[in-house]
Amino acid sequence: MLRTVQPVIYFAAVMYNPNLSGDGLELITEHFGDIIKRSDEFDFEHTTYYEPEMGERLRKYFVAFKGETDPAALPRCKLRAIEIENRLAQNGKRVINIDPGYLAMEKIVVASTKNFTHRIYINSGIYGDLQLMRQKGEYTPMPWTYADYALPNVLAFFKELSKLCVQ
Repeated sequence: MLRTVQPVIYFAAVMYNPNLSGDGLELITEHFGDIIKRSDEFDFEHTTYYEPEMGERLRKYFVAFKGETDPAALPRCKLRAIEIENRLAQNGKRVINIDPGYLAMEKIVVASTKNFTHRIYINSGIYGDLQLMRQKGEYTPMPWTYADYALPNVLAFFKELSKLCVQ
């Protein structure tokens, strides 16, 4: 017997260089819909991976949207995010990085274009990456979870967002 797929809440992790561009929120909401929750911004200091392309002193925030609730839409959302990144690029380099994902009551999944052992291929060149799982009412990191997803303020954002889940 097949079970009904439960609705999810879509969010985007948005990283940008304030010295090169704005935060892209207007264009992001144009493509992803109205905002239901936004985290505070914070300095992205967890890796230098993005610095050759995007520069130093990057900022990051999380923003959740109303509208799309089907977890199967994750590849389409990631492709839309790539379009926005390319549209805002300067001299062939990104100035903004948008990683869409979804919150389900039991987990947080992020879209990626890169394969890895813990990522599951979904469709259209996109992989699903389990970042957090819910245990005893709290979202907890996995061994591979991005460091910024394990920050107390980010975990608190997802906990608050989970209260909006209709399950």
